[in-house]
Amino acid sequence: MWEGFVGVNLKAPFIVRDANGVPVVPAKTEDLPVDLNHDGFLTDADKNGWLYHLGLPVDTRLLPPLIYKPRAETYNWD
Repeated sequence: MWEGFVGVNLKAPFIVRDANGVPVVPAKTEDLPVDLNHDGFLTDADKNGWLYHLGLPVDTRLLPPLIYKPRAETYNWD
């Protein structure tokens, strides 16, 4: 949950190797995208924010019992 509500796609360092599988000298890395939910596809669900965390339900509506009562008239309820 490092990047807020929506989050960002993470990238992980990957060691570059030659055709024989030996690491290139001097050591080089490439940043490869991370499939956080392990479904084989890179989508918004792979971002690291609260919105996509473990498929938890999300609701962005304002609930009248929970708003700041002295300023309730400033909200548009349509």
